[in-house]
Amino acid sequence: MANANEKFTEGPSSQEISFVHVDPSSSPNLTLTDLENLLKKLYEKVRHKLTLTSEELLAPRKQRKISKPPRAQNEFIMFRKEYISRERKKDPNRIKSMKARELSKEASVAWKTESAEFPAMGQFFKILSDVAIERHRKAYPGYIYEPDKKKDKHKDEPEGWFKEYIDINQCA
Repeated sequence: MANANEKFTEGPSSQEISFVHVDPSSSPNLTLTDLENLLKKLYEKVRHKLTLTSEELLAPRKQRKISKPPRAQNEFIMFRKEYISRERKKDPNRIKSMKARELSKEASVAWKTESAEFPAMGQFFKILSDVAIERHRKAYPGYIYEPDKKKDKHKDEPEGWFKEYIDINQCA
């Protein structure tokens, strides 16, 4: 998260916007309403580059396979959602044929370049992330992220199971 009282200039018009960006958990006097107002101001600056509205970006996935609460979306996850939507409008067949890992790599490169070239875009997604975190806290009070433990692929197989099938001494 960025520090408070950041300023940036953008484009040839050199319009300056000042805003406060802090972690909502460390600043009790910055309310969800304040964050949403900042979000609206920044949305006006970046809306011409977006294909989804801020509410569509804030919406969690439609269906979850497991019953535990979803994790709060961070700024990159929401940017990735926007990036996929934008690319899907350009070339739907290419996006359908790509794997999620490839899409994420492309989105990562785009995130780095767009947030460097157009600072309002990066700031928009940072504040959008703060709003998502605050909404998540209200929807799921007491939520604690507990990642799933990795499953051992060979857990059920007996010790030395592979040695039964291949005699290493006979390989020459």
